[in-house]
Amino acid sequence: MPTRLLELALGEGHPKVKLVHTAQIKGGNITYATLSHCWGNVLPARLLKSLVEEYSLGIPWASLSPTFQDTIIAVLKLNIKYLWIDALCIMQDDTNDWTYEATQMVGIYSNSYLNISADASRDGTEGLFRQRNPNALRCFIVPREKNVVDRYSFVLYTDRWWFSVEHSPLADRAWAVQERYLAPRVLHFADEEVHWECRELFTAECLPVAFNTVPTTEFIVRKSLPHTDLPAPQRTEAIYRIWYQLVSTYVSASLTFASDRPIAIAGLACTFCRLLELPDSAYLCGMWRPRLEHDLMWRKKEFQASSPQNIRVAGLPSWSWLSLCVDIRIWPNWLIGDLNVSRFITAEVVEASTAPCHDAFGPVSSGKVVLRAPLCQVTIRKEDHPFYPHRKDEILVINVNGLLLREKEHFTIRPDDTTDAGMRQILNTPIYLMLGRASKRKVTDYSSEEAVAHPEDLSCIPKTTSAKLSLLDGQDYEILILKETGQFGQFQRVSYLNLESVAYTSSHISTGQVMQPRGYARDLLYKHFAHSKIPDSICGRPDHAGLYTVTLV
Repeated sequence: MPTRLLELALGEGHPKVKLVHTAQIKGGNITYATLSHCWGNVLPARLLKSLVEEYSLGIPWASLSPTFQDTIIAVLKLNIKYLWIDALCIMQDDTNDWTYEATQMVGIYSNSYLNISADASRDGTEGLFRQRNPNALRCFIVPREKNVVDRYSFVLYTDRWWFSVEHSPLADRAWAVQERYLAPRVLHFADEEVHWECRELFTAECLPVAFNTVPTTEFIVRKSLPHTDLPAPQRTEAIYRIWYQLVSTYVSASLTFASDRPIAIAGLACTFCRLLELPDSAYLCGMWRPRLEHDLMWRKKEFQASSPQNIRVAGLPSWSWLSLCVDIRIWPNWLIGDLNVSRFITAEVVEASTAPCHDAFGPVSSGKVVLRAPLCQVTIRKEDHPFYPHRKDEILVINVNGLLLREKEHFTIRPDDTTDAGMRQILNTPIYLMLGRASKRKVTDYSSEEAVAHPEDLSCIPKTTSAKLSLLDGQDYEILILKETGQFGQFQRVSYLNLESVAYTSSHISTGQVMQPRGYARDLLYKHFAHSKIPDSICGRPDHAGLYTVTLV
């Protein structure tokens, strides 16, 4: 239960509102509502340490924002006596109180009766209610002709859900992702109408009573699926997939403070830990121990430029996607079986742990992952685009023992931090490629295709049939780029790199012409991983399979 609630009552002219401590409320179970809202640039009335006593006697109605006032009116109309609003129930100038209450979000929202969602309001000045024409919301029921055997009718309506809820101002607030998922029921106040969402039903004012449009809204599927009677393996897989979907939604939303990144998803993490029946220690700063080899291979979203906010969050390990305030992707499809693809995890997690600041699901002060994996040393530099030098369109070039691989032609790269400071960690200095995953597709014969010439000669690299080389036998490579920290065997993640046998068709370029450069790059790295020698002073000698032991921090 929340530590504090707002007690609501009807009054003359306007409702009465006061702050109460939950422990002092007599009776058994307390029915209360919650509010999801955008703070915006206009700060709402806030609970401060100096105002606790005053608010316990009564909160001045005029001090409340229109959104807070409208929410109170709506909750009273629903015959709910208590309401929880973050700004008024957490002391905003008390770090200890804020931290404690933030860790209780899973209980606050999941135990509520209803969540009021102010989807259309960018800040507290816009309220819940709108001036509108109710006739514009009416659906039309078109009956079939009487002589038709099947007497079905058609319902014609305008589905506003996508724009009114999924792309509303509130949808861009990262905190709201877990608030919406955890709440058992959500009443969405949009610009044109009110929408209803729960595990069983999705409906709106424009629809007939109990007309359910599931599964047109993916969020309801996410809420209900973990509670269905699926066999254990399918249920576990479904829960992981929902987690990855929610992470994708979360990272595309915004946070005012970068430091909130781990705690604003902590409630979801706690919930999914229980659903997966895992110990708390299995949650590792946004990732799960049973899937850690897979989770480590997250990538920054394509075409996303870094801004001054795209800096690492203090204290969080570089291997965690939570450490960067950027939109990322973790591909759950990689885990799905495909008869045309054989997949290999080439990095083995030996040990993984974090040092939580408060509880297992919130911020951490540090974290490490110890892996055994193929490793090689290269350098990266920038150079003008070979086809468009006049555009000043630079690309990244990997130097592998004097042989060059070029971005876009040979590989795809996603630096974690593309600010000047972030790129300085990668360019013109020894860095390390760690192979995390490899996959092998059905072999296609491109021998009839026109060959693509390469000035570099791979014949100088000897062939091998070592255990390590057979482990790397694949067509698609996913690689993490690492940088030394200065301590023996210890590295930081700085980028994701992919060598994928992409399919491409064009009237001017054949599939084989596009595939061959990627194949050349794969073959070069294939042999470099097998034969390169990392100085013993960096991380020691490899094991009998040629795998190095590295510690990511």
